[in-house]
Amino acid sequence: MWSTDSKSYRSALTAPRRKFYASEPGYLKWPLLFFFIAAIASQGLFAQGNSEEFVALKRYTLPSTAIPIQDLVEKDANFSLKGQPFTGIAFERYENGQLLRVVHLHQGLQNGPLYLWYPNGNPQMSANYRMGRLRGRFLGWYANGGTIYDMMIGTNGYNGDMLEDDSQRGDDDIDDTEMEGTDND
Repeated sequence: MWSTDSKSYRSALTAPRRKFYASEPGYLKWPLLFFFIAAIASQGLFAQGNSEEFVALKRYTLPSTAIPIQDLVEKDANFSLKGQPFTGIAFERYENGQLLRVVHLHQGLQNGPLYLWYPNGNPQMSANYRMGRLRGRFLGWYANGGTIYDMMIGTNGYNGDMLEDDSQRGDDDIDDTEMEGTDND
């Protein structure tokens, strides 16, 4: 226990105090550990603040007119049903019943959104196609909802990532896909 004699008390008060230096091993151990734990915890919190697209895709309802993709024949990226180019929505499911993929087709070619999900039902990817070619916004998520990528694909390939300021985004192929003619449904 503590000594009550005055001599040991005085020596404890007059003993030189040890100074801590940043170069000593272990000096930053606890602050770094705290920072590391806080960083990991914040990633989990931020991943839960999913984008509007993620939430909308998580709530996606398959239209009643969609058909199983297994009913279609695919040859050279063209999808047909009973020998005719297919226009509509096709889907595929995991063995557990969750949606795996939904693809929009026009005259046999991918045209419109393509959606992919993880087996647990969380969205994995959202991409847009125009007449069989990848065009527009291309989004990908980790299984926990954190964004992997969010970019634009233009006529010449990668067109940039999604910037906060729309004036900085390239618009080399911003055109309306609806055109005059009888073949546009």
